[in-house]
Amino acid sequence: MGVPDLSDGVLQAARLDDGAVSWVTVPDPVASVNSTRHQIKHSTPFDGGEGILYRDGSVYIATKGDNRIWRYDIHNETVCVHRDTNGLVDELDGIAMSPYGDLCPSWSSCLLGALVARGHGERAMGLGTHDV
Repeated sequence: MGVPDLSDGVLQAARLDDGAVSWVTVPDPVASVNSTRHQIKHSTPFDGGEGILYRDGSVYIATKGDNRIWRYDIHNETVCVHRDTNGLVDELDGIAMSPYGDLCPSWSSCLLGALVARGHGERAMGLGTHDV
């Protein structure tokens, strides 16, 4: 696969303030001296970012450290916790979305597993879970 070419364009990191997003430019995107994550003191880290998807003006990010699904609204430049899956999922790993808008997270501790969360989390069901 190789290393991505970051010599063109601008690499930025998100900074959150009460859900509002601002963007901070990474000074050395090729990390010739310091890792990019150590170049900006006031960016907002996510706890173990894993799966990511885009749909209808929103970017959804799954984080395994806190078992959450975050939603970045591109138009309004805001971030919020879209789903907190603590107690339902351990080690949140990936995320997909059905054609109907259902979020389908997966987790590392299962060979095949998905959780379909409809609406605002009122209903949830496990699908095909098999412990490894």
